[in-house]
Amino acid sequence: MESRVRRATVTSYDPARLGEAMRAAFADDSASTFLWPDPETRDEGLRWYYGVLVPRLGFGGGRVYVAESGAGQSVWIAPGNGITVPAAVRAGALRFVSRFGVAASLRLKRLADTIDALRAEAAPPGHWYLLLLGVDPEAQGTGLGEALMAPLFEEADVNRRAVYLETSTPSNLPYYRRHGFEVVGERRVPGAHRYWGMARPPV
Repeated sequence: MESRVRRATVTSYDPARLGEAMRAAFADDSASTFLWPDPETRDEGLRWYYGVLVPRLGFGGGRVYVAESGAGQSVWIAPGNGITVPAAVRAGALRFVSRFGVAASLRLKRLADTIDALRAEAAPPGHWYLLLLGVDPEAQGTGLGEALMAPLFEEADVNRRAVYLETSTPSNLPYYRRHGFEVVGERRVPGAHRYWGMARPPV
């Protein structure tokens, strides 16, 4: 299964292909509609946010795995690393304001503050952080999501590390439970949607 994926580098990563796959994957996600209520702006936002900004965070502080087909990716932050302001700036976060405006940037801050608080109170110590797992809807149900998680699961298990993630999609909870995660906390973005923190102990 893992042969379907590879670890990406900055030079091998295809932001256009992966950005389009993420646009399709997250078009109706509650976080997406919160950040970009207008569908046209949302399409641009998803391509850039998940095809450029988030992978850069992984390249700077963790790992990025991509499907050989370009239909999905997983972005990870290594144990001991956080998404600090300097790390976000290096990844290009300041461009969010110029691209999408002040109102969207304030919504992003509300979202990020909620996620940061949830991770701080619920995540196990010394964990790998699954920042993003996304698969194009046309490739969902094929085992690609599992393949994109498998390399880090194996490493985490060998090194006795937990894995942690957040999701705002209720239907994702049983999917992640099937892969060893359990809910360890939850928080709501003020005036908006809820996030669940989930952790997978080493096996």
